[in-house]
Amino acid sequence: GRRVWLADSFRGIPEVKPERYPEDAAHQGAEQLSAHERNTAMGVLRSFERVGLLPEGGPERASRGVGPVRILEGYFNETLPAPGNQAAFAERRFSLIRLDGDTYESTIQA
Repeated sequence: GRRVWLADSFRGIPEVKPERYPEDAAHQGAEQLSAHERNTAMGVLRSFERVGLLPEGGPERASRGVGPVRILEGYFNETLPAPGNQAAFAERRFSLIRLDGDTYESTIQA
């Protein structure tokens, strides 16, 4: 079966470094916004459950890494290169990858 991988920090935008990545200057101060406080991995899993995208066991099972949905919680530079994740990625072919990095820095890290 197909697996769905979700990568999100659930901590908002990381602190930007406009002196190193001038493209990120527009996001300066955004790391202090509180909009991310309502977003959680469990909330995403519950949304998947509401629309029928989680198998039996629902969010609790998925949060333990069981089933077709995997959540990599943390910034891209923390989660994507992790050895366990690299091994899992190497065993798969991907049909779609969508990266939503809020900053230039996080996008190039992915």
